[in-house]
Order: sequence, then C-alpha cells, then structure tokens
Amino acid sequence: MVTTILSWALTYALHSTILIGSIWLLCRAIPRLSLAMQESLWKLALVGAIATASLQQGAGLAPPWGHLGLPAALQVDAPTKAAAASTATAQPVAVHHRAGELTIVATRQGAPAAASVAAAPAPDRSAWPYVLLSAMVAGALFGLVRVVVAAVRLRKQLAGRRDVIEDPLLESWLALCAKAELPKRVRLSASPSLSSPVALARREVCIPERAIEGLTPQQQESMLAHELAHVVRRDAWWLHASALIEALLFFQPLNHLARRKLEEVSEYQCDDWAARRTGTGVHLAKCLAEVAAWVDREPAGGVAAPAMASVRSPIVRRIRRLLDLDPNRVREAETRPAWRAGAGLALLGGVAWLAPGVEPRAEAATRTANASAAPARIEVEDVDDRGGHDRARVRIVGGDETVEVHVAAPRNPPPPAPPVPAPPAREPSGDVSIIIQGGWMFEGWPLFGPGHGYIGIDIDGLGTLEALLEDDPFEASIERLELELERDAELLEASIERELEARERAAERAEEAYEQWREAEDARREAEDARREAEDARASWGRATSGGFGPAAREAAPAAEPLVSL
Repeated sequence: MVTTILSWALTYALHSTILIGSIWLLCRAIPRLSLAMQESLWKLALVGAIATASLQQGAGLAPPWGHLGLPAALQVDAPTKAAAASTATAQPVAVHHRAGELTIVATRQGAPAAASVAAAPAPDRSAWPYVLLSAMVAGALFGLVRVVVAAVRLRKQLAGRRDVIEDPLLESWLALCAKAELPKRVRLSASPSLSSPVALARREVCIPERAIEGLTPQQQESMLAHELAHVVRRDAWWLHASALIEALLFFQPLNHLARRKLEEVSEYQCDDWAARRTGTGVHLAKCLAEVAAWVDREPAGGVAAPAMASVRSPIVRRIRRLLDLDPNRVREAETRPAWRAGAGLALLGGVAWLAPGVEPRAEAATRTANASAAPARIEVEDVDDRGGHDRARVRIVGGDETVEVHVAAPRNPPPPAPPVPAPPAREPSGDVSIIIQGGWMFEGWPLFGPGHGYIGIDIDGLGTLEALLEDDPFEASIERLELELERDAELLEASIERELEARERAAERAEEAYEQWREAEDARREAEDARREAEDARASWGRATSGGFGPAAREAAPAAEPLVSL
C-alpha cells in the first residue's frame, strides 16, 4: 500500500509538471488564444494529472518507452501471492509420451509456496518509504489547516453582515439578476469588516459597507455585475477545489501557478461579463481603482472566496484592458464548448499515453517466490534414431531453470534374413583351366619405365565353360542385364542426339551473329571512309576560300560547300 501511494504521487508529480508546463507554453506561444479556452486549459492543468496518474496506475497503461522505476530505498516488501498461498500445494502435473516401444511418464509435484518463500532470506526493510509518506501526510494536513483557518477567518468577518436594502443599489442588483435569468435568488449583503467585495459559494455576494457610500451608482452597478458573474460562473467552487488540490498535493509547486492563472483568467471573464451587462467598462475600471485603494493587505477570504481586488489581482492590466474594451465586440462564448472539450481530452490522452509513470521494481526475493509459484511446463519430443534405439527428450521449464532428460531404449533387432541356398554340386571337369601369371616388365619400357610389375589371366577351355553356363540359373539375369544395357544405350544415344541438335542450333545463332557483326563492321568502315572524304573536302574548301588556290578554285568553292557540309 505504501509503495503504491508513493508510486502514484511520483507519477502525478511527473504528469502534472508535463501538463502545466505544456499549457503554460501554449498560452505564451498563442497570445490571442480565447479566454474561454485558456480557462478550460488551466482547469485541466489542475485536475488532469490526477486523472492520468490514476488511469496509468489503475489500468496498467504503459507508454511506448516504458515507465521509470521506483528507487529500491522507497519500496516496501509486500506479501506476494506465493506467500499468501503458503498452505496451498500445487496440483501434480503428469505427461504421457510414447516413442516406439518406449513409454515415458513425466510428473511434477509442486512444493508448498511457503517453503520457497521461507527459504529465501528476508530482505532488510527500509524506513524511507514511511518517512516520506509521513512527510506527505503532514504537509497535506498543514495545507488543509491553512484552508480551514482561512475559511474560519472569513466566516468571522462575515458574522456581522446584513442584507442590503438601500436604493438605488438594491434596485440595480435586482435588475442585474433579472438580466442574468438566474433560477434562484442570489443574496446581497454588506459587511463592515471587508475591504473588497467577495462572491460566496452559497449564492451570495457580500460587499464592504464603504462601497454603499463611497462609490457612484454606475460604479456600484459595475461592481455588482462583476460579482454576480462570479456567482453565475461558479468561480467560488473552483477556487475551493484549487485550494484543496494545492494543499493536498503541496509537493507540486506548479499547482500554485495554475491556480493563479485560473484566477486571473476568471477575473478577465467576469470583467467582460460585467461590461456587456452595463454597456461600458469605464465605470468598472474606476471601481477597481477605488477598491484597490481600500485593499492594503491580503483579504482574509483570499483562499475561500473570489475577491474583486486583492494583492494577487493584476489591477493595472485589468484597468487598462477595461478602458480599451468595446462591450459590443465582446462575445459570450469565444470558443465552442465542443472544441474545448476535444482539446482537453486530446491533451489528457496524450499525457496518459506518452508521459512515463513510476512503478515499483520487483525485488529478487519477490521474483524468486513468483518463479517458484508459477506452474512448470513439461515438454516431450522425439529424437533422431541412432544405433537402433528409441530416443526421447523430456524438458521441464519452471521459473528461471530448465531441466532436460534424455531417455533411450534398445529397439528389438530385426529377424535374420533367410539363408542363401547353396548352388547345386557339379561334376568336376578338367577341360577348363584358369592360369594367372605375374612378373616384372623388362627394363627400358618407354612408357612405364623400369621396375613395373604385371599380371595376366588366361582361360583355357572357354567352349566347355559356355556349355556349363547354358543351363545356369543366372542366364535369365544376364539377359535382363543385356536388355537394360540396350535400353540405357538407346536413351544415351537419344540424349546425345538432342545435345548435338542443341549445339547445331547454337552454332547457327553464332554464325548469324557473326554475319551481323561483319555487316556492322563493313558499315562502320564505309562511314569511316565517308568521314575521311568529308574531311578532305572540308580542307580543300578551306584552302579555296582562304586564297590558297586560283580564281577557278575559288569559283568552284561554293559548289563544294554542300559536300563539305555533308
């Protein structure tokens, strides 16, 4: 639980930094971005990172480049699934395999998970996660106390307020409420302890007592219109939410920037709303200048209710903007809500998908326990037969280890071949004789040289041998062999004929190519002769035109010019 909270907090810090920084750069890069779009973006900057961090942690989303690992010093070893099932025993796994006459039965019986977990040494627990979590809780409590104290101080200041019944202030207030078409009545009160008007979350506007007598009717109307805009837009609720987010998630200092920007944009929006309802922004600018003189310090309700003027409010920019503002050209909705919703969802989706998160790193003991608790896988396969044996391989894969067992069994030998019958006995005959002789060649043999031996075989009585073979049982085999040799000879002859035909066709193609080459060579020679003749003619024409020849040659030069050009 502690590790999960720390991972979420770090993921939120990373996502909120990316989100707030992107929105700040976008608003700076596009100065003409509408106020409605800016307000939506800054609201998204406050609450968007909470959604993206929770989505990544809850749904297990991972960016393409992975997550960042939580430092080991900030992790707390939680009981694993294997430890939770310490009394459970894995069911036995059996695999049957048959290879020839060999039958293999592989069985795995899982050991209790508690035994494997207990065998691993218990890692040292770090105190840093609890220290960091305690600091986060203390900071959040301190921020909540500040918010509660500010709310209590505002409540004390408003304890003596009264309903405003003076005219024409009340009449202007009722007319503005009628123009706004509010479904419920909004209360208007006055308090002597306030220095600036405030809009409360419970549909109430409280003004200082000095505003009743110290402002002109036009300034009072502009002031009431500005505060009524806060009520219509529910800015008080957003102020409360931003204050709580800033207090609870205090470890992200950029939340203060987002809250300040949201307040600034909301003030601009309310100024425009008041200028449209009153017809001009001049009186509201004068009212702001007057109220700013009353505010000499931060009002007590600064974090509990939106004030019209405070030390945080950009008074000078607001006054200049109101003086240059044309109420007739200010539109109610500068950007369609659908566009704002689409841009916000696209931005949130991009951060949730692309921004990396922080996830805990698995400890060695946890990995060992999970590996021991994971079911093993038994694989059986046949092996190539060698040496007349049935062979098989059994592979047991479990966790980080793999065990292989090779099993072999002798195969039954094949039955012996039937004995070959002995040839029939024959009467011995002395008519056939085989003489084998050997010796050495005489010295000086021109091819082999001296010292080479030889061997010779002479057979006497071949006629008698042929007569003996006429009735031999192998005669049919010899005839089949002769037929096969004749058939092979025919096939070989046909193959040779096909090869000869192919070579003849190739020779014909080569001869045709040679003739074409000869023709091309003759054409090239003729072109070369023509070129030389043209060069001789050009030289002759040059000499004729340069005065190297007599008048007759110069007269003939124009006639030779076409030939030279050719």
